[in-house]
Amino acid sequence: MTMTIAIKLAWKLISRKRSSRRSAAGRDTLAYWAGRGTIDDWTYELVIILLLLVIAARFIAPVGTVVQQAVQQIQSAAAPQPNGSTQIVALRQAIVGQESNGDPSLQNASGSGAMGLGQVMPENLPSWSREALGREITQQEFLSSPDLQLKIIDHKIDQYWQSAIKAANGNQDEAVLRVAAQWYSGDPEKYTSTTPQSWAGDSYPSIAEYSQQVLQRYKAIPQAAVSPAKPSASIGSSAPISSVVKIYSGGEIGSGVVVTPNRIATAAHVLKDLGQINIQAGDQSFTGRVIATDRSTDLAIVEVQRTLAPARLTKVQPTVGEQVTAIGNPRNQGIQATTGKLTSASIMSGVTHSAPIFPGSSGGGLFNDRGELIGINIRADYADPDKATGFISGRAIPTPVITARLEAL
Repeated sequence: MTMTIAIKLAWKLISRKRSSRRSAAGRDTLAYWAGRGTIDDWTYELVIILLLLVIAARFIAPVGTVVQQAVQQIQSAAAPQPNGSTQIVALRQAIVGQESNGDPSLQNASGSGAMGLGQVMPENLPSWSREALGREITQQEFLSSPDLQLKIIDHKIDQYWQSAIKAANGNQDEAVLRVAAQWYSGDPEKYTSTTPQSWAGDSYPSIAEYSQQVLQRYKAIPQAAVSPAKPSASIGSSAPISSVVKIYSGGEIGSGVVVTPNRIATAAHVLKDLGQINIQAGDQSFTGRVIATDRSTDLAIVEVQRTLAPARLTKVQPTVGEQVTAIGNPRNQGIQATTGKLTSASIMSGVTHSAPIFPGSSGGGLFNDRGELIGINIRADYADPDKATGFISGRAIPTPVITARLEAL
């Protein structure tokens, strides 16, 4: 398009007043700078075209790029958004747990090429990303961004859910089975099919078996307590949410809480590689340096070379029975909040609570209803520890232990 504009403009300039004194003056000037006595019409016209093409490449093309970027932003803003209901979040957690166990970099080695948290098929990525984001993304961009993966997965699950709940006449269990079947096979009507599946010579569970496994995972998640983290009247403000970060170290996925403008408290067991601490806070990604660890309490302090918004540490003794909110990055599915009650509070033995936490939540924060940090989550007990299902209770490092460690630095 830029070339066409330049050529048309050049032709108009050349064709107008070819024999005029202005054209002659232009040729004489060009001849002077070229060190030649005279210059013919053909050479003069060629130089004009080349000059206009240079101008077009220098000025018109960047404008086109800006316009294209603006269009992409408008498309992204106009893209339909998932409803964000607890059913969608819980169903996504169940499917992601079944497909990848929360590994955003996972790629199927059998030849299907399925990738990421939800094992999305490569051929689906262009249309799914256009629907969810308003633009196509590459496989590399998809695999490198868990947040984009979650947006695409949530959008598609939301679509499937709306159709499934209608087809199931409001029966939630059947709707979950239908969504799982559609995710697995592309056909929601096959949720009762017991035919074994295969791909490239490898055997896979039947659609019915897969769908039932997703349903079991879905039911094990306390939906009333699971929601994407967002400002809530129950914790006063968005401050606790903005102070919680994602941590990646040596293949381990966890969470952390900003406790001073340049220091983050987390669970020591999250830091598998002390020389590689990658942190994601909102849309920022950066590295950190471990400056303190205490294996006896499972507390670690990480220092970063930037200024962050810290959480407020409580100065009040927590009360058993009070409402608490756990905020972290469960199964690397984004910063999320769960609620529960405080069941015990001791400086020596730690804090226990009923706010559900899952793998990836370790290092995240436990907050009171005033938005103050009362502990760092380090462990959860489950009815089935191998599958991390059937949550029983969570344990956190109490704030006085964190304060003492910070003061000792």
